[in-house]
Amino acid sequence: MPTQPHSKPLLFLIPHYVGSFKYFEKLLPFIAEHYEVKFLIIFGRKSYGKMLEYARINQHPFYAVEPPAINFLSRYIPFYAILKNHKHYTEEINKLLDKERPVKIIATNDQGFYSGYLMKQANQRQIDTMVLQWALTYPGQRILLKKETPAWRKFSYRFGKPLYLKIKNFLLGFVLDKPRNWSKGMIGGGKAKRFGVINEQTLEFFIERGIPKEKMTVVGYLDFYLSEQMKNQLANDKNKRQELAKRHNIDRSKRNIIFYSTPFNRKDIAVLTDQEQYQLTETIIKTLREICPQSEFDILFKPHPSEDIGQYQKLNRYGVKFMNPIADNNELIGLSELYIAGVSTTNFIPLAMNKDAIFVNLSKLPQIESGRSFFAIKRFITGIDELRSLLQSFKNNALEKQYQQPNKIITPDSLKKILGWIG
Repeated sequence: MPTQPHSKPLLFLIPHYVGSFKYFEKLLPFIAEHYEVKFLIIFGRKSYGKMLEYARINQHPFYAVEPPAINFLSRYIPFYAILKNHKHYTEEINKLLDKERPVKIIATNDQGFYSGYLMKQANQRQIDTMVLQWALTYPGQRILLKKETPAWRKFSYRFGKPLYLKIKNFLLGFVLDKPRNWSKGMIGGGKAKRFGVINEQTLEFFIERGIPKEKMTVVGYLDFYLSEQMKNQLANDKNKRQELAKRHNIDRSKRNIIFYSTPFNRKDIAVLTDQEQYQLTETIIKTLREICPQSEFDILFKPHPSEDIGQYQKLNRYGVKFMNPIADNNELIGLSELYIAGVSTTNFIPLAMNKDAIFVNLSKLPQIESGRSFFAIKRFITGIDELRSLLQSFKNNALEKQYQQPNKIITPDSLKKILGWIG
């Protein structure tokens, strides 16, 4: 039984890092009328600590599945920590579900051990299990550049990793008494009963990759609604414009250009080195400043939440204003006259707001190019001369739209559809 009865039916929101936490956070005002909403923060995530910190700072109600205590020497025993973590997690999840009895669970994924086990146990308790797509999925995300790899590493990866996974899954099956392959797979392909996707295009994408059509519903993207609301507020409410500009230190007497970093130097997407990532960013900033002088234009630079902002401090020489990595994108883009980025789910916002935008791929990465049609982008700019030309057109108020009519991209009435899907 729950320690205290819940005033309303309990609903868990389960983010996997601060970015998805912030997306779910936007849902809170709309679902709190009918549900007692709590975030469930799971220690198996790399960003567990950051999510805990964010929840506490913002005073969000949450449950945390904390990691088990593992003594120092035991860490060096092969597979011990993995088995201990998994065994502890299964016990804690079962206790939590039995004690709190949520009626619904909304997560960012239903694959892998932590999400998969949770969904399985929730289904057994007749809990409504859902995955809500909060970020774009497209083919290029799985493209890796070919690199020269030492022979020993190729051998290890080809033969050692499969052996490691077999041993791991065997031991997990033994410890958990239920054999199961807990490898990660395509989002929505796990045990969740329902999968809400962003638009018709992603529906087709997932169907082609084997996700059952009957499991999916096109619900849209919350920022489609929020972007339209913000656009109207900024157009009609002078006080709102002034308040937000002051909050973000944006000078409305200048034309503001916002540039979003798309990191390809992270551990999970190691396409560029740290130096290459910086050089690529500096090239764009430098070109911006050549065309758009500081007396008339401000450059707003927003690092990705997963990045270390310190790596970009040298950009101060160009008079760049650094935006908070977790600042509200609708506010920042709404207050800007030009949006520049590579491939990012944030690209939906300038489309929804009908903003001027330039989409860049100076490294000519296939990972970026493959996302073009998913945002109705006409072209990614791959050369400095092209970038200069478009910036000059923008400066002269003559920039042609760099995206097509996003009829298949923007899902109308997204908020209504998301709430109807949640039920």
